[in-house]
Amino acid sequence: MKKLTNYLFKGFFLVMLASMFGIAPALAIGGAQHFAKKLAPKVTMSALYTSVDVAALAAYAGDYENQLFSTMINGLDIASDIRVLPNIKNKRNLTKLTANANARPFSSDENYQGNLAYTPRVIEVKRGKVEMLIDWNDYAEDHLALEMGNGSGANKGAESIPFAQYTWDRVLKSLASDINDKTSYFGFDNSDTSAYDNANHPFAIGDQVYEDTNGVRNYYEATAVTASGENPAGTPGKWKNVNAEAITQGFKNLIAEEITGSNISPVNTGAVTSGTEALAAQRKLFRSLPEAYKKMGVTLYQSFTDYEFLMDGIEDKITKYTKDDNTPVYLPGTNKKCLVKPATWLSGSRRLIATPMENMILGTDLISDMNEIKVLENSKLWTIPVGIKFALGFQIRDLDALRIGDQE
Repeated sequence: MKKLTNYLFKGFFLVMLASMFGIAPALAIGGAQHFAKKLAPKVTMSALYTSVDVAALAAYAGDYENQLFSTMINGLDIASDIRVLPNIKNKRNLTKLTANANARPFSSDENYQGNLAYTPRVIEVKRGKVEMLIDWNDYAEDHLALEMGNGSGANKGAESIPFAQYTWDRVLKSLASDINDKTSYFGFDNSDTSAYDNANHPFAIGDQVYEDTNGVRNYYEATAVTASGENPAGTPGKWKNVNAEAITQGFKNLIAEEITGSNISPVNTGAVTSGTEALAAQRKLFRSLPEAYKKMGVTLYQSFTDYEFLMDGIEDKITKYTKDDNTPVYLPGTNKKCLVKPATWLSGSRRLIATPMENMILGTDLISDMNEIKVLENSKLWTIPVGIKFALGFQIRDLDALRIGDQE
C-alpha cells in the first residue's frame, strides 16, 4: 500500500540532493528530469515570496497529480482495510450472480430447472473538493521554519526546504484524514437534508441541516437540542460542521438504509463493556454467518474501543498462562477464519461488521478528469489559492455476506 508513498519520498530526497550539490541522479519516478528542473534551482529566503516557488508548487501538482491522488487514496487506512475499485466515472453495477443448478436424477427427458439470478447493487462516486489559501508569510515564518535543521543559516535553511512536496504532502494528508475519519463511515446523502428553518425548532441531537451564507453552502449536525433562533452560524456550540460527511454516503448510512428496508437484521450481540462480553459478542457474530463465508474467511471490523475489550477477553480467557503469538489477530475459536481488524474509520462507532474484505468497496477514479489539482499563480498579493477536486463512493457488494452487531 505504501510503495507509491515510498517512491515519492525517495524522489523528494534525491531532488533535494540535486538542488544542494548540483547532482542530477537518475530517479525511479517517471518524469524525473522535468521534476528536477522545476524544483532543483536554489532559492534564498527572500525568494520564498516570488513566483518561482508558486511555479514549482503548480508544476509539481500538474506533473504528479495522478501520483498525488494515488498517495492520498493509499494513505487512507480504510483503503488498506477494504477493496478499492478505481476508474469509476459515475456509477457502476456491482452484480451479484446466484446460480441454482437444481440437480436431479438423470432421465432422457429434458427439463430445464436450473437458473441464474443477477442482483445488481450500484456504487456511485460523488465529487468533493478542497479550496484553501496558502499564506506566504505564515508559511515561511512558522511552518517552513520547522523544517530547518539545527544551526542552519537563513539561506542554507531555505535551500534545504522541499517546498512543493512538503506543501502537497501536508494538504493531501489532511484531505485523507477527512475522508477516512468522516466520510467513509459517517457520510450521508446531502440531498436528504433541508435548509435550516427556525420554524422547525426544536432540533434534536443528530438532526442535519444546511445553511447558505454569501452563496456558500455548509452542512451542520446538531450536537444538542436547540431552541428557537439557535441557528448554526449564531450558536456554533450546538452544531458541528459536517461538510466532509456530506460528500457521499458512507457505510453507516448504507447499512442503516438496508436495516430500514429489512434487507439486514443486526445480530443481537448486546452492549460490550468488558473483555468477556467482547469475546462472546464477536464469536456470536462470526457464527451467525453462512457456512460458505465462514469457510472462505472474513474480516471482523471494529473500533479500537471494541478491539481493546477483545484483547482483554483473549488475555483473560486464553493467553493468560500461555505465550501470545496471535499476530495477526484471529478471533479464537474460528480456526483462523476470522481476522480481527481495528479500524480508524470506525472511531466514534461501536458497530461490529463481519464480512469478506472484498465485499466492502471504496470507489474512486484516480485518472479521471474530476481528480484535479489547481494552483492560481500570481493571482493574489500575499496568498496562493489552491483547489482540489476528487471523486469518491462506497458500497456493499453482497448483503448475504455481511453480518453486523446491534451495538451502534
